[in-house]
Amino acid sequence: YYRGPLEDLLEERRIANIVSHNLVEVRGEEQIAVFQTGPESQTEMKFDFLHVVPPQGPHDFMAKSPLADASGFCEVDKGTTQHVKYPNVFGIGDASNMPASKTAAATVSQATVASSNMLDFRAGRAFSKSYNGYAGCPIVVSNKLCIMAEFGYDGVPMESLKFMDQRKPSRLWFHMKRDAFPTMYWWGILTGLWRGPSMIPEIPAVYNPGKASTLRA
Repeated sequence: YYRGPLEDLLEERRIANIVSHNLVEVRGEEQIAVFQTGPESQTEMKFDFLHVVPPQGPHDFMAKSPLADASGFCEVDKGTTQHVKYPNVFGIGDASNMPASKTAAATVSQATVASSNMLDFRAGRAFSKSYNGYAGCPIVVSNKLCIMAEFGYDGVPMESLKFMDQRKPSRLWFHMKRDAFPTMYWWGILTGLWRGPSMIPEIPAVYNPGKASTLRA
């Protein structure tokens, strides 16, 4: 859904999108990066500036625990966030094996589901919430424009603003990313007031002292 517009930007800016290259060596003084391209093949590339994102995975304390699956992440139900073997364990965020993007936006939505379902579990009730895989990825494409990618499981679009095409670079989302999201993080997420886009119709209640406390549960 978002791939087409992003590929158009790559083509417009003459940026090569090279996949299946695993960085295995950097020769800094020569400014050469060495990539593994196959079981027994490598290729070298000259660079002026190199931005590297290292391979990521679970911590050993999780990977080697009974809670982990074969990949080393906490093995939970992708809808309820409850562990598949230990019913009193719930997992969210980067530590879980849910097939969703590991983003802050995803974790917030997962936390909303997990907290509600944990209370249901303690009370002996059926689970009341299910996580749909929602994740949000603001992709800054210039010094004033941003694409806001929002999607659920299997890449199904789940955009918050129905009146606009979020695949198009937008100044609105740029300012949301730069100016609004940091405040939302510190004053909304960490305080428990913001529970993800599912509560957008409830935003006025955040500013009502009589109702705000109910939004934390």
